[in-house]
Amino acid sequence: SGAICNAGSVKWGVTELESTWKRNCPKRQNVANQLLLTSLLAPRRRSDVGQPIEERQEDNMPSKHGDSVRTVAAALMGEPDARTVARLKRLDQAIVRHPKDPKLLAEKGGLLEGMLNFSEALKCYNRALEHTPKDLPTLMAKASLLERSSRETQAVKVLNLAIAAGGDAAELSFEQGRILHQSGRLKAAVPCYARCLSLRPHHKQAVMNLAAVMIGLSRYREALALCEEELKHHSQWPELVCSRGIAWMELGEVERACHDFEAALKLSHGNQTVFYNLACLSMKQKSPQKALAFLAKATKGNARLANQALMDREFAPLSDNLRFWRIIDRAVYLEGAMRWQLCKKFKVKNI
Repeated sequence: SGAICNAGSVKWGVTELESTWKRNCPKRQNVANQLLLTSLLAPRRRSDVGQPIEERQEDNMPSKHGDSVRTVAAALMGEPDARTVARLKRLDQAIVRHPKDPKLLAEKGGLLEGMLNFSEALKCYNRALEHTPKDLPTLMAKASLLERSSRETQAVKVLNLAIAAGGDAAELSFEQGRILHQSGRLKAAVPCYARCLSLRPHHKQAVMNLAAVMIGLSRYREALALCEEELKHHSQWPELVCSRGIAWMELGEVERACHDFEAALKLSHGNQTVFYNLACLSMKQKSPQKALAFLAKATKGNARLANQALMDREFAPLSDNLRFWRIIDRAVYLEGAMRWQLCKKFKVKNI
């Protein structure tokens, strides 16, 4: 199924996964549009449910494209301004006088990271940690940098050091789960989220993420049990009601799934993720026109969900439907070869 647990730019079932540099790169959608040119008539497939449909992800360029996205971000940001250059020069001079000062080294690392010079930033963090190996801010900065560099395994190991250094074990376990979750390592994320919940029961983001991971691993009964247990404490939680609906849908319990999606809509009126899931449910019920109506609501002004629909095998039967493409075009303007191919296929002058 193509059901998803996300709403807007924040995943339902996955907490905010984008870092600032990704959110500040307005041209990323153009990259996604170009990638779609090759998928017009190709077999559809989707990301695993519960993954940052990457981060994914408006999030949602897969992490393997991280370097190219960073290059675009760097180009948009331009060269460092005069103040940044001057500040870096002053730090270098101070480090020459105090080569073992961890604060200066960590500050330089943060400045270099802001300039997207990740390799040199990492060297600075490592030098700082040689002198203060249990400094939590530096450990957290290093973990964040490693994650941004798509070195998730190393980031998780650094967070283990942060826990050993006295950091908040519940929050750091959650961060470990989130990093693994985002990189698609769903099985490895489960014990991290579980450890977070054992230390801090009812941690909202950990509950949502763990439910999404269970669904992504096809462990639907476990996802149901988790959702129902948490809903005893927070009955007005639309994200979790939606996740329970997805689990019911995957188990073939269509009526229960529909009931949960409608309940989630009442709790979160007009939520586009719920409309998307209702569209998936309608496809399972062999009701393509109903699915198109829900999909139109789901993708209105939402390029991420429109892109997801293009890659979602649930909607593959709609690839021969002109209305489907017009719904997609309204959310992500289809350009160039794709538009030309569609006009030719449907024998129309414009989509």
